[in-house]
Amino acid sequence: MERGLLPRPTARQRAQILDTFLTKNHMNKLYILTLALTLLSCQAHKNATLDEGKQLMDSAHYDEAIPIIKQYAESGNANAQFLLSFAYGKGYGVNKDIEQMKKWLVAAASADNAKAQYVLGNLHAIGAFGQIHKMRAFEWYQLAARNGLADAQSALGYAYFNGSGVKQDYPLAIKWYTQAAEAGISEAQNTIGWAYQNGLGVKQDFKKAISWYQLAAQQGNVNAINNLGLAYDEGKGVPQDYKKAVNWWKKAVASGYAGAQNNLAIAYQNGKGVEQDLDEAIRLFQLSADQGNPSAMQNLKHLKAFISRSNSSDR
Repeated sequence: MERGLLPRPTARQRAQILDTFLTKNHMNKLYILTLALTLLSCQAHKNATLDEGKQLMDSAHYDEAIPIIKQYAESGNANAQFLLSFAYGKGYGVNKDIEQMKKWLVAAASADNAKAQYVLGNLHAIGAFGQIHKMRAFEWYQLAARNGLADAQSALGYAYFNGSGVKQDYPLAIKWYTQAAEAGISEAQNTIGWAYQNGLGVKQDFKKAISWYQLAAQQGNVNAINNLGLAYDEGKGVPQDYKKAVNWWKKAVASGYAGAQNNLAIAYQNGKGVEQDLDEAIRLFQLSADQGNPSAMQNLKHLKAFISRSNSSDR
């Protein structure tokens, strides 16, 4: 069976995570309010506030927004520096320029801007500056996590959990994952469930594992949804119920999750929780195999060989 723990992200996946974070956070309303409150004493470009510059940027009026934001960035405002780095990284109102992006991002991060610190961590993790630097990524994640950024707390938990840029330390991983989980980061919730299920950094407790999986699943986390299917299949933390296992896997399959496709295929192959259907099993194994799942590749090969032998013996 395929376990639903977040795999080590590829460089492309980390880049996608970073892009999502940037896009999500540069439009945060609370962030706009914070900018306005912290810049009351700052002389704005042509009497415009940074809040107004931010709103212009949000509405894609980049030619008007950038001069305002740059004025504040050059005066040392970390929030404006982070915005300007975002503009250079995306090419909004300026030519896309990685060196300028890095310059302003480092300036913001050095001024203790947690979002800039987290983004720098991600950039080092994906090798955006030429080489992958796991230790530098860890150092920036640590600063951002200590400044209370939940995404960074989850990233720091991941680093400790997997020994990425730092010595593996399950108790410390759980500490940071817990802070992120309490802030609503679903993958942190799922990983804490995994830790309780396997006794990693905490005492093994299947019921606590289920509680954390459920929290993550409520947010649509496919790893957690798959893990709930496994829990019902194995009867760990919940009464064994193959039909409920199948229902959870179907939810994960609807999201295209390769591990759940493999698990559901096994259920169809064996007739556990669902009527046996070898054609459906083959279809699901193939879907999972097409995503590069090695377990599904082997299962598909064995099932096809079994069907071939069965057909031969019937002749």
